[in-house]
Amino acid sequence: MKDTLTLIALYFFLFGSLFLLLISAFYKRRDREKQRQIHYQQELLDSMRFQVRELSEEILNLRKSCVSLYKDSFQEIGYLIERSLMLKDDEKAKKEYHERAQEKITLFLSHEKQKERERIINDKTDHLLDKLRTEFPNLSEKDIQFLSFLLLGFDSSLISMILNVSQNSLYVRKSRLKGKILIEGSPNYHLYKVWLF
Repeated sequence: MKDTLTLIALYFFLFGSLFLLLISAFYKRRDREKQRQIHYQQELLDSMRFQVRELSEEILNLRKSCVSLYKDSFQEIGYLIERSLMLKDDEKAKKEYHERAQEKITLFLSHEKQKERERIINDKTDHLLDKLRTEFPNLSEKDIQFLSFLLLGFDSSLISMILNVSQNSLYVRKSRLKGKILIEGSPNYHLYKVWLF
């Protein structure tokens, strides 16, 4: 009987040891899988950071190229407006400067110039404005124009001057467009979020 108890104890010991080895192997395997997942997620995060840096550089380059493209026009418009404001006594000259500034602004806002801006933006942003037009056909031409100014990095005071609206109106408009465009289910959600808002 003593041999039988010893044999049973030995079997329990062997099965217990085997059970502990299996549990240990299971947890080691699970830990290795978690480490692989962590490593994969880290690589994915690094890749996304790299893409964000690249995209930030693209945005900066787009804005730099547009600043140099439109700098002379804006300086001339600014000069004409400044001159019209400085001339208090000479109404005729004041009106002439104001009209010339208005002509320059009208030319800048023309359909041809807007198409040129859109072409530049689309070339540099994976056709962002084309995607906006397709996904949101109810956006007006004024909305697209406003968004193109944002994409080009125009500040609110410049956009306000060009469109002849208050800065508060611009903030309301931007907020309204953001609510319309940043829809979670949009296939281009991240593209819009990075470039526009």
